[in-house]
Amino acid sequence: EKQVKVLSGGEMMRLGLCRLLLNPPNFLILDEPTTHLDIGTCESLEDALRHFEGTICFVSHDIEFVRNVADTIFAIGPDGFKRYYGGYDYYREKLREEQEAKQAAVQSGTSPAAAGPAQDRKTQKRLEAQRRQELSKLRKPLEKKLAASETRLEELEREQQEILERMAEMTSGQDLAQANRRLGEIQKETAEVSESWETVALELEELEESLA
Repeated sequence: EKQVKVLSGGEMMRLGLCRLLLNPPNFLILDEPTTHLDIGTCESLEDALRHFEGTICFVSHDIEFVRNVADTIFAIGPDGFKRYYGGYDYYREKLREEQEAKQAAVQSGTSPAAAGPAQDRKTQKRLEAQRRQELSKLRKPLEKKLAASETRLEELEREQQEILERMAEMTSGQDLAQANRRLGEIQKETAEVSESWETVALELEELEESLA
């Protein structure tokens, strides 16, 4: 029964996250979402965000939170803006490889500018191959989601057909009411699953274009 203005920082954070997750949009922007949250609440938040079907863009200094939630890292540094198609550990591994490559170039007395066009093309091809491999890894979970949605739609269609066939033989008003109620639930779930399928299919299409 408290008014929002008297809540603590942590309570206000929980309330805001609860409102988002009860009626989620397809895109969330979160700025330091684990601030003021205890360990148990952070774990619950991580679990909720991992199951969120839309896109999440978040900034966080909580490394464990980033490691457990993020599947793409956008790094902004002195050299500009770069996207890493993987989680936090993948990002750290790639960052280490880049630093080692720079150190090796310095020790050998070469630089990207001095390496010449041939070296630039070789580096570009290697980076493109890495990117294709990274995108392929992202494609698998999308294909899995599509297959799961298609299986569920087939199950709902079969159940709907079975109910319709049984209704032709029903004489009890209560049985008919229950059947109609279940048909309504099936129609609602079918619409939700179909919408989810379309979203994932679009993401997969965009990924395929990137691969091409």
